[in-house]
Amino acid sequence: EPLDSRLEIVGAPIVSLELAVDRPLAFVAVRLNEVTPDGTSARVSYGLINLTHRHSHEHPKPVVPGARIRVSVQLNDVAHAFAAGNRLRVALSTSYWPLVWPSPEPVTLSIFSGKSTLILPSRKPRAEDAKLRPFGDPESAEPLAKTYHRPAVGRRWVERDIGAGTTTYRIEEDMGNFTIEHLGLETDFVQSEAYRIKDDDPLSAEIDIRYTISIGRGDWRTRSETRTVMRADKTHFMVEGFLDAFEGDKKLVSRRWNEHIPRDLV
Repeated sequence: EPLDSRLEIVGAPIVSLELAVDRPLAFVAVRLNEVTPDGTSARVSYGLINLTHRHSHEHPKPVVPGARIRVSVQLNDVAHAFAAGNRLRVALSTSYWPLVWPSPEPVTLSIFSGKSTLILPSRKPRAEDAKLRPFGDPESAEPLAKTYHRPAVGRRWVERDIGAGTTTYRIEEDMGNFTIEHLGLETDFVQSEAYRIKDDDPLSAEIDIRYTISIGRGDWRTRSETRTVMRADKTHFMVEGFLDAFEGDKKLVSRRWNEHIPRDLV
């Protein structure tokens, strides 16, 4: 039901779940959200659990498919006030891409609601709250004196390929081209990231990250170009790395990596 008064929490919410999954490897992502009367939902805190680690991080064990188990998920610490008239929502899922790499197979999660609970670290208002000193102006170190030759820009967007059933989350960050005045050092930093996954196919998950960084002074110019690609099959993570380093237009170093890392119940 909607809250009839303001509700303050300080600390780590805890969600206890009685559940079952149909695969031996599975995650559960838990979000605590605040929902306004118009249906808008905002995340307040979240927590993740790899169910193979439900008893121990040192000795993980696969889940018995269909077995009823109980887990406790501690969400991130938070200080938050829920407004009167809003609702609390606990949202559950078996994936949280790209924050966590998906399990090797699609997972069906069953929740036994009569046995599951939410514990909130509630804080009741106190009389001394009225005497609290307001926050002062933010303080920081003096910023570096810079001259920009190309401004910094950035954007984030989602692409949806309806035919292929693929969603790609893209990030482009151009930190700009600028000179640090007291050093006379010119820097240029551009990065791009792509997080791609296909509907109902966790093995299609892929991350592709590229960086180009240039540093120079006068006639001395250096540039590094890197690319890292990560994929996975049912048993291994596959990581490819590429590095090219230049002085001026001359390539000085070129390296390639291709690593296969056991998933180890992830």
